[in-house]
Amino acid sequence: SLSAGSIDIGNASEYKSESSFEMLRGVAVQAQKLSSDGISVVCISRGTAGSDEMNHFLNENECCMYIALKASSGEATTAYYNDTYFIPGLNSVTLADTLEKNELAALGGHGKLVRTDDELILNMTVPAAAVTIGNEGAFDSMEEYTGYAADALNESIDTALNTLRL
Repeated sequence: SLSAGSIDIGNASEYKSESSFEMLRGVAVQAQKLSSDGISVVCISRGTAGSDEMNHFLNENECCMYIALKASSGEATTAYYNDTYFIPGLNSVTLADTLEKNELAALGGHGKLVRTDDELILNMTVPAAAVTIGNEGAFDSMEEYTGYAADALNESIDTALNTLRL
């Protein structure tokens, strides 16, 4: 089975409220369940792992992309890309752009695409991007919000994999 990539939800200590971390965990778990047949999505929390350790993990698990999820209480959805890793087809900019567009379509609000200064993403050997998911307040329940965010994430993964297969 093809390992689509890893979804990094960070650490609970990075968030002021545990609900943000739990929301991200819910999005990642739902995205795993929604994955197409034959594609696995590995959910991780990088902890203190550096780029060498993370690249080793990605290679060991045959991951073809890396996505870091973050939560925001604001309306904006922001996708961060690595502009130093560029290959034809799927690259870090394309992956970030796909994440931003799909999350905005699902969650509303407004978005932006920003070059990252995250050393981990900058040193990845596979297409890598981070997305901060916002606009939580526009939904009636956390379950509804998590469902839409997971659907959008899964759509992004499928789009990215189709780009790789071209």
